[in-house]
Amino acid sequence: MTQSFEGLSTGLIGATAAWLACSLGDLLGGTPFRTYAVLGGFLGAAWPATTSTVVHFVLWAAGATLVVVAVREAERVPPILMGLTLGFILLHFFFVLGTFVLSLVGLGATGWRILLIGHATGIAAVAWYIRRNHPRLSEVYVHIGDPV
Repeated sequence: MTQSFEGLSTGLIGATAAWLACSLGDLLGGTPFRTYAVLGGFLGAAWPATTSTVVHFVLWAAGATLVVVAVREAERVPPILMGLTLGFILLHFFFVLGTFVLSLVGLGATGWRILLIGHATGIAAVAWYIRRNHPRLSEVYVHIGDPV
């Protein structure tokens, strides 16, 4: 499987899982598609829910492509995996901070939880897919400290 196709398919799997989880959270809360409508409103879009959904899928595809590139390189050079892990932790710290700020300016008290659960669901789907396609990755963690 080519690197770009694997990145795109990984991103689409993560984006779909996150989108479904957020949409289900909104539906259970009695406000279908509210989260995406509010996020699209921040973008100033004419059709906010549709626009934010498209942006959501594009960002997941781009992010997953970068992760797939790093994972493939980490199979050759294990220390790259440590940098990927640290970057992943920092990125998600800022994501949680951003969702909290968005909850203060429009998403409401439950909006950050819906986004966080959706994001965690997407990450879990991406992790499963990458682990399935790269079974050697767990071996790489053992050799992170080895000299290159």
